[in-house]
Amino acid sequence: MRRMIRCWKTFGGVFAVTMLTACGVSEDDYSTLRGQAECKKIRTCQLGLYEFEYRDDLQVCTDKLGDRLDARAEDLLAECVYDGKEAAKCLSRIRGLSCEAFVEGRAADACDRVYDCRGVGDDTAGAGTIGTEPTGQGPTDTTGTKGET
Repeated sequence: MRRMIRCWKTFGGVFAVTMLTACGVSEDDYSTLRGQAECKKIRTCQLGLYEFEYRDDLQVCTDKLGDRLDARAEDLLAECVYDGKEAAKCLSRIRGLSCEAFVEGRAADACDRVYDCRGVGDDTAGAGTIGTEPTGQGPTDTTGTKGET
């Protein structure tokens, strides 16, 4: 978090997305920031699910998705290399997804380079992805879409 604050001060907050990409996202902050980005998309694109699953509470949603990311990351971190600059690009890509793409589950694709797992094991030759798509419990409301951002 200190690194992000340092970068924020350096770039003056004017170009936040550029700043995150230039400075990267620390491993410690990644799951929280990605959870928050995905929760905002869920709130915009799947309001019924957001209200039902997360009680219309951004913090509850962020905590749940962050916990899912942390649990899935444990396996990857043992064998893969985390890339903070790719994590920043991931967050930017999630924010830029249309509601249609997000509902189709493309958030995981947007973040497929955050963990580099090349050369791990016999058959692994690419990046590791961690998805946080909701479990599908509760109503999904795509008719109440507020827009694509």
